[in-house]
Amino acid sequence: MQYVGEKKVNCVRLLVCPEENSTYDLYEDDGVSVDYKEGAYAISSIESSLIDGSWRLLIHKPMGKFQPDIHRYEVTSYLEFEPSKVVENGKQMKKITVENELLPGTWKYDAEKKILSVTTSSDNRMNIELKAE
Repeated sequence: MQYVGEKKVNCVRLLVCPEENSTYDLYEDDGVSVDYKEGAYAISSIESSLIDGSWRLLIHKPMGKFQPDIHRYEVTSYLEFEPSKVVENGKQMKKITVENELLPGTWKYDAEKKILSVTTSSDNRMNIELKAE
């Protein structure tokens, strides 16, 4: 994308470097006006927890006066361990090989780079919980 509004956002990419417990806030507004000065923005709180070989990421649905476009999340995370499974909102996700392109509801792990990549099947209209074990 070269400029705001060139095309509709359907996937937001997050880079997460988990270490014990941490929190983040994802800020979204219309990207063109100054309506944010009047409170027209949304915040999605994100919580990450890495404990005893298990990683949990919780992405809360956006809260605020601004309603972002509906989008999924593509999450890239540096993990020292290769998960045996990744679960989204209680449902096990499909593992694919490193060479394949991520599709909604899939994950892959690059053991050489120690990178977990996930694309959610759920979108930002609901809270999303990812667990890698």
